[in-house]
This record gives sequence, C-alpha cells and structure tokens, in this order.
Amino acid sequence: MKKIITFSLILLMMFSTIGLVFAGSENKEKTSGQCMTIQSGELVNSEGETITTGFDEWGYNYQGRFFNGGYCDSYRDAEWCHDYRDIKLSMKWNDAWLSNKDCDDDGLLDRHYGHESYIGSGAWLTNHQSGEYEVKGEICKWNYFVKIVAAPTDAVLVDEIWQTADGTEIGPEIWGAFAIIQQIENDHCAGLNGMQYVSPAGAGLGQYKEKITFIHYADGRHEQIGGSKLIKKAKPVKDDACYSFISRDMEWWTSPNYLISVTEGEEGVTAEQFVAAVDKSIGEWNEPVDWADTDFINFGVQTLDSSYPTGINGDGTNVISFGDYDQDGVIAVCSVWGYFGGPPKKRQITEFDVMLDTDFAWGDGDPLKMDLQNILTHELGHAIGLGDLYNSECGEQTMFGYSWEGDIGKRTLNFGDIAGLNILY
Repeated sequence: MKKIITFSLILLMMFSTIGLVFAGSENKEKTSGQCMTIQSGELVNSEGETITTGFDEWGYNYQGRFFNGGYCDSYRDAEWCHDYRDIKLSMKWNDAWLSNKDCDDDGLLDRHYGHESYIGSGAWLTNHQSGEYEVKGEICKWNYFVKIVAAPTDAVLVDEIWQTADGTEIGPEIWGAFAIIQQIENDHCAGLNGMQYVSPAGAGLGQYKEKITFIHYADGRHEQIGGSKLIKKAKPVKDDACYSFISRDMEWWTSPNYLISVTEGEEGVTAEQFVAAVDKSIGEWNEPVDWADTDFINFGVQTLDSSYPTGINGDGTNVISFGDYDQDGVIAVCSVWGYFGGPPKKRQITEFDVMLDTDFAWGDGDPLKMDLQNILTHELGHAIGLGDLYNSECGEQTMFGYSWEGDIGKRTLNFGDIAGLNILY
C-alpha cells in the first residue's frame, strides 16, 4: 500500500489510539474502599464489553497492560480505519496510565487514580508501529517508536516544552499533561534512520517522581494507590521472607527530617503523648537489632509545629499528623514520593506524609483504642521503603497490613522487618 503516514500523522494516529484505550474512565473519589479486579468479571472497557484476563479478540490485554495487534484492531476494525489495516501496533503502559482495577466504583478501569490529574502520577506509555509502502516499484519498510510520560509534579511548561524544576528539558508537551521523551523512526526510503529525539533529562520511564499511597482500613481492607509493583511479596518459606519493598533499591539518600503537627488534646491524646509515640516508633527504625553493618541513614531532625497543615500534602515537607480522611473506616494513610523506577542506583525516596485518622479514638496500650505507637511504627516503615504484608504467616511483623483496637504487636520490629531493611539499605 502507499505510505500514508508522515511523522506528524503517526503521532495523531497514536494519540487517538491511546485515547480509545482509556476513554470513559473518569477518576472519582472512592467510596467503598474495595477495589474491583478484572477477575471479578464486572469491569467493562470503553465499548461496554466485559473485560477478561488475557488477550481479547482485538489484542488488548488489560490485566497485563499492553496491546499487540493491528492498528485498526485497536479501534475494533472501525470502517474509517480500513486504509490502515496493514499497520502493526503494540502499546505498553503502567498502572498510573490505565490501571487493571477499579478503585473509584465506576465500573471502569482507573486512570491516574489517587491524583487529580496525570501530572505527578508517574504515568507512562510506549507505542511501536510498523508497516510498508511502495514507491516506484520499491517496497519501503518503516517502523516508529515513542515513549511518553506524565509531567512530574514540579515540572514547568515553557514554550510548549516540559522542563524539570531546575530547567532541564523533559520533552515536547503533548495532551497538556504529557511529554515525549524519546522518538525513533526508521524508513530508508524517506532517509530516516534511528533516534529522532531523546530527552536531555533522560529517556528512562521510571526517572520521574511518583507517588504511592497506602490506606489501611479497620475492617481488614487495604489499598495501594499508584507507584510501582511491590517487589518480593511475602513468602513464608524461610526466616527472611516476610517483607516487601515499594521498589527494590529505592531508599533515602539523606536523613529525612520530619515535622509533627498536633494540637494539644487532639483525639484524646496530649501533644506530649503524640510526640513520645513518634519518638518510640522512630527509635525502632533507627536502632534495629542487627543493623551494625548496614549503611542505613537514620531519621533526621524533628520539628514540632501545631500550626502546620495536616494530612497528605506533598509539599516537600515530611509531616506526621492527625487528619480526617474522606473515606469512612480508615485507620491511617501514608503517602511516599520518589523515583521508583529506572536504574536502581537512581531510585530514591524524597518525601513522606503520615496521617492518623480522626475517625478513631487513640491511646497508649488501651485495649479499646487504636494504639499510637503501634500504627505509627507500621506507617513509618512505608516512609522508609517497605510495603505491606498480607500473608497470615507474616502476621507478627510490623509491616503486616491489618490492625485493630488494642493491637500493640507492631510496636517492635520482627525478623522480616529487619531482614527487609538489611536488604534495602
């Protein structure tokens, strides 16, 4: 067939295709606290068809987050697309771009869930197209590849180019919230060969700041929003198996200073009691039993400021506070910001916020109240890079994901918590 795709048309086609992938899924506030998975058989795609695991008839694998098929297959063989049937297309995306679950109760797969927009979500997508055309009897084969990322939270848009906070070019703006960070095109008939653009900031998909939020409910529900897939799930086969990481090799590069924001008498505890519980929890992570030979960087300087904004803010300050989360039944929330992907040596945590929910009464060892030190020690484990555990055989670990009134078992680190940090740090 005659070549019908120019560089700009490829982009237009590609963006239209991607638009179909996540069309119709609006990011709403979650109400039930329970995410719906594809395995439930109750989720639908943008065409209203039930989504199943594995590849569907068109080439979409929503569970695996990729597409492999023909360009027109991505549009369910729409009539207008028939001229492009010979074009092959593959796409891959991460959870922030289009999730494989529904956490906002609209029956559709989520986009940038936990974020108001794609900016700062860490979303990315890759697109690879290929085909051939004829010119004066010669068959010309071509292929095109592009990487697209959501602009990081602190990025600045200057003359239609996204830049990092320090002025480094990320890439041309597209769709408002996105940047192109790499383009490769090969077409010997058109004189195109290899890299057409690469971001001065780097073409790695995981090098831009992301956010992950851990939400813990009193009824045993749990939720992880955003971020990379947790590494090394708990496997109770040997003593060091009860741990998981937000991302392998992602750690603090400097001692994280932190601010405590608490009002005297808030939630039935004094400011002194709250600070004391924080100190004890911090002490558990700063002084683990067998860390003599590790290079872990301890928590840094503590500041007490009752006027500082509470909650999950992402404002560059590590804050520990009380707050009223907008869903019922939440015990505590911890959000962690950082660079979760890319080369391991470049991964790092840059910020955390911990909020204990005011829906519950809090105390110190009271069997009828949530225990301050118990919950804080767990949440601060997230703040330094550890994930949740939900295997019952890991139930004695600080990072076990369930808790209840009177639970004090997470106050003290256990073998899995220590083993995980010895590997991470």
